[in-house]
Amino acid sequence: MILEVNDIYTSYGLSQILFGISINIEQGECVALLGRNGVGKTTTLRSIMGLTAPKQGSVVYKGNNITGQATFRVAKLGVGYVPEERRIFPDLSVRENLETGRKPAANGSGQNWTIERVHEIFPILEGLSERKGGHLSGGEQQMLTVGRTLMGNPDLLLLDEPSEGLAPLVVRDLAEQISRLKNEGMTILLCEQNAKFATDLSDRAYILEKGQVRFGGTIDELQENEEIRDQYLGL
Repeated sequence: MILEVNDIYTSYGLSQILFGISINIEQGECVALLGRNGVGKTTTLRSIMGLTAPKQGSVVYKGNNITGQATFRVAKLGVGYVPEERRIFPDLSVRENLETGRKPAANGSGQNWTIERVHEIFPILEGLSERKGGHLSGGEQQMLTVGRTLMGNPDLLLLDEPSEGLAPLVVRDLAEQISRLKNEGMTILLCEQNAKFATDLSDRAYILEKGQVRFGGTIDELQENEEIRDQYLGL
């Protein structure tokens, strides 16, 4: 088990967001975290990364309790986070943005990510190497953000709403690129409102509602459960 989130409760000040969330991910899986806007998906990712520490419960990564650790320490252990806001450096070129994410693999072994390897996954970025980040389209910025995170050689990739605000054709291309990462063995936790996008890529799914897990199972089990899909996803 690469990640175990055990019964976490997380709040922002006096506002309680998560109420006993428990999820787990095996090495090499892509797991979807689904639900409508405001149900606690992003807060779950932030709790894992140490951006918003849980008040109760634990986050265990590769057997180590990382609950509430500083974000840079969690990243150094091999967890990569792609936030919904993307947060590229608008005044740096695409190549310079990628370079800012470079760091050695946490385990000191395996094939390190290079700019050339990122270009293999996102070929459009190669032709944009000298363009400023602020002059990219939304889809190009999303690819750049994922590429920059990969340059940190993560073993677990957290993707927060990667398809948000993108045109359908761009979403299709992004799905192909995420699928390729999965096929290369990357472990992915995919937080999404776009259920079709997420379930097409994932092995299992959790559905959140009001800060609690309402469903956990395989994609086939979710597809067969019309009541759950109607109630929590509106499908």
